[in-house]
Amino acid sequence: MENATDEEIDLKVQKIMKKLQLPEDLFNKFCLPDFYEALRNPKLSAQIETAINRKVRGLMQKIYLARDVLENSAFYAEFMDQMLDPEMLARIKRVTDTDPDRSHLQMVFYGIGAIDPESDSVSTHERSQIQLAFALLLKEKFELVDHILVYDPLMSRLERTAISRLGCTVSKVDEDGKRTVDMPTLFFMPYCPVYLHDNVLQANWTPANLNKIIIICKSFHRFPLSDSVGLTKLKAAVESSNSLLHEVPLPPTEVPEISPSVSRDIAQLYGSSGALTNLSWHFFNWDGSSEELNKLDEPYI
Repeated sequence: MENATDEEIDLKVQKIMKKLQLPEDLFNKFCLPDFYEALRNPKLSAQIETAINRKVRGLMQKIYLARDVLENSAFYAEFMDQMLDPEMLARIKRVTDTDPDRSHLQMVFYGIGAIDPESDSVSTHERSQIQLAFALLLKEKFELVDHILVYDPLMSRLERTAISRLGCTVSKVDEDGKRTVDMPTLFFMPYCPVYLHDNVLQANWTPANLNKIIIICKSFHRFPLSDSVGLTKLKAAVESSNSLLHEVPLPPTEVPEISPSVSRDIAQLYGSSGALTNLSWHFFNWDGSSEELNKLDEPYI
C-alpha cells in the first residue's frame, strides 16, 4: 500500500482493528507488518498511543493498590520489625560490605509471571502484582536495593512497559538463572522452578560470590531434593549444617480484610494462595577456601 490513499489506509486499518479486536488485543500483537503499515495513519497512531498509555496506567494502578494492601497488612508490620532486627541488619550489611563502593543491593527478580489480567490464563496476576509491589517496597521504603532487574519469558510488551515505568529494568535475556554477580545482589525468586535456584548457586559457587548474594525464595528445605537428580549445589547448601547457609523465614502472611480498596481476589491470593507464603531469606557465609567449598558438593556429583 505504498501509494494508498487515506481512505484506503482507513479501510485497511478498520479491517486490522476488527481482526485484532483492538484495543483489547493490541498489546501482544501490534508488531504485525500490516499493523505497522496501518500506523501511517497519524490519527490511528495517536489513538493507539492513548490506548497504550491508558492500559499501562491501569496496570501501574493495580501495582499501587497491591502496595497499599501490603503496607496495611499484618505481614508488613512484622516485616518491618524483622528488618530492624540487629542480627538481620548485620547479615545484610555483611553482604553489602563485600563491595566498598556500594551501600545497596541490586535486585534480580526472576519469574514475575503475568501482572496483566488480560494476558494471564491461569489467574495468578494478583499474586504477581503483590510480589512486584513487595520488590518495589524493598527499594522505595526500606532502601535495601537501588536497582531492580526483572525477567520473565512470558511478559507482554504492555507489561514490560508498565514495569519499566515503575522504575525497574526489564531484561530480554533469558539467563536461565546463570547470572554470575559482580556486586552485592538480592535474587528474588518466588516460586521459580527448583533448577533455577541450583543454577544461581552454580554460577556463583566461589567464596567471594556466595558472600555477595542473598536469595528470597521458597525455603530450600521445602524442595524435594532427595528424589531429584542433579541440583548438587542446592543439596550441598541444605546439608551444610549452617556452615554455609543461614535461612530466615519471612513473616507469615494472613488474608487482609476485604474493603472497597481491597478486592476479594487480591486478598485471597495475597494470603492463602501464597504470594509471599513460605518464603525465606537465604544468606551465605563462607570463610573457608575454594577447595573446602567444592568438597561440600562432592557427595552429590
